[in-house]
Amino acid sequence: MSQGKMADDRRIKAAVDLISNLPDEILQHILCFIRIELAITTSLLSRRWKHVWCEIPSLSLDATILTAASVNKTLSHYTAPKTKSFHLKTYRSKYTPHINRWIKFAMSHNVENLSLDFWANSYPYKLPDFFYNSSSFRQLNINELKVLDLRKSLRLRTLQIRRNMSVPGPTQIVAPHIHSLRLLNSQLSCTFVDVSSLTEAKLDICYVSVNPNLKADFLQTMVLKMLEKLQNVEKLTFGGNFIQILSLAEIRGVSFPMLKVKTLTLDTDICQYVIRGIERLLQNSPDLDTLTALSRDFNSMPGKYLDQYLKSQGFNLNTCWRSTSLNNRGVDLTSEHVASFVELMLKHTKKLDKMLVLLDERFLQFEIEDVVVPTFSHNKNVNVVLCATKLMASEECRLKVLDLSKSLRLRTLEVNRNLKTRGPRQIVAPHVHCLRLVDSLTSCTLVDVGSLTEGKLDICYVQTNNPFFEFTKPDFLQLQVKVLEMLEKVQNAEKLTFGGNFIEILSLAEIRGVYFPMLKKLTVRGRTSSKAIPEHHLDQYLKSQSLKPDQCWKSSKDGFNWNTSCCCCVLSALLLSCADGASSDSDLAYSGNTPDAGGAGCAGCSGGCGD
Repeated sequence: MSQGKMADDRRIKAAVDLISNLPDEILQHILCFIRIELAITTSLLSRRWKHVWCEIPSLSLDATILTAASVNKTLSHYTAPKTKSFHLKTYRSKYTPHINRWIKFAMSHNVENLSLDFWANSYPYKLPDFFYNSSSFRQLNINELKVLDLRKSLRLRTLQIRRNMSVPGPTQIVAPHIHSLRLLNSQLSCTFVDVSSLTEAKLDICYVSVNPNLKADFLQTMVLKMLEKLQNVEKLTFGGNFIQILSLAEIRGVSFPMLKVKTLTLDTDICQYVIRGIERLLQNSPDLDTLTALSRDFNSMPGKYLDQYLKSQGFNLNTCWRSTSLNNRGVDLTSEHVASFVELMLKHTKKLDKMLVLLDERFLQFEIEDVVVPTFSHNKNVNVVLCATKLMASEECRLKVLDLSKSLRLRTLEVNRNLKTRGPRQIVAPHVHCLRLVDSLTSCTLVDVGSLTEGKLDICYVQTNNPFFEFTKPDFLQLQVKVLEMLEKVQNAEKLTFGGNFIEILSLAEIRGVYFPMLKKLTVRGRTSSKAIPEHHLDQYLKSQSLKPDQCWKSSKDGFNWNTSCCCCVLSALLLSCADGASSDSDLAYSGNTPDAGGAGCAGCSGGCGD
């Protein structure tokens, strides 16, 4: 063994020892950030790690993936005397007998934050009587009870509920002791029976494009009743859809309750459909001293449905909305629009001390300094702060076409597309320098990434047993077309990373003799990838093309086994397509499957594709 190799081994062992020598509390805190299944596997590292996971302060159990037996076994090995948070997710009705036992387990460990995530209204469930005897609960996350009665939960302070089409959630909330409420409501009925101790609340309405029918009359009644229950709350946050419904009520002349709010946050984009609701909220909040406006568009109700409703009520649209120039939902915002919006908020407040306006960086076509902030005699001492928010990948996954052509200063874009977040089908980002894209099995087109210098591309493969997501085999022909189109768009980038599944699709294209675009530089680095596309799916596709898998892969003549040959087949094609040749100083990385210490790799490559 060379001295260099021995030195590398010593450095690796020293690094491992450094991690292992950390206190248990730090290691357990780190393990809280990974899935419990992975945390448990650390017990195989050494005797030092054998029991570390058993006392992690937070437990997250996904019974949509895990069996009841595996959950029970995990809990039987858990020895921490106190659990800070306990998250349980399940949709299987057959687990109903186990749920009470699991909740009781969490209570026996003095859990402070309990999260119960029951999917898709799969079965009726009622909290057991012993649930209300807990003296440790501080925060409750729940989404599947018809009547949520928390009168006996004397120490519970925070309640969070998410309701949507698949998870209807509670229709009545009785929570007289909670101080903080976060509710993302569906278009179904929800009544605050008793929330008398609230000091903070965040409310919005979930809009689902699959069911676009807008129950405007019902929603207006519901949100105004909610406002009545929130009259004494001092800190309020309202989302864009909630404010749009308030706008309809204001146009119709419905009476609004007076509010004692001192800190108000408006989490909405700047458009004509929220102006009337914002005006009325400010006029009815005489004690307001801090106002925050977050100009973000989170799955807003389309304005056309609001217009249709008003027309059905006999209203003239030209006289309904205060600002017809803002009908494009913030996409074409100018400094004048922002100045007008700030002026409107200043005009309708009397005791305001501070105003913060956060603008979405995606849509900025002007410098923040260009906004001329108006002043009024009654509030000329207000501290007005304007700034731009950073682009968040999670926000982008809601868009079909991600057009960032006007985001002149945006340099980094990260998009994660999977079964749940289908994400944008087209990406127009001519000013972005760094792109990280984990694509789903559906198509995504890079329309313009002309300034790209760095890219990281892979394909997300998830074979799920979840009955609410229909799984289909990949369309390999379409995927080959898409990944080759992506290669053409990134061929001038000087630093690229390709994931294992991306490489496997390129392998199919190479076998079929498809042309590869020329690339600038190439470096190959071995890494462990995420879930790979199963071998038999690749084989089945090749057979459907009248090709023999045994002859396609180079295992017979090159001495590689099947899994390895898939990667090496395309790596040879990439090397040939690299205009400047392969070099250790260049920056194109293969993030594929490499063997572990035992020599056995993941599906797709069992060894031989390292450096």
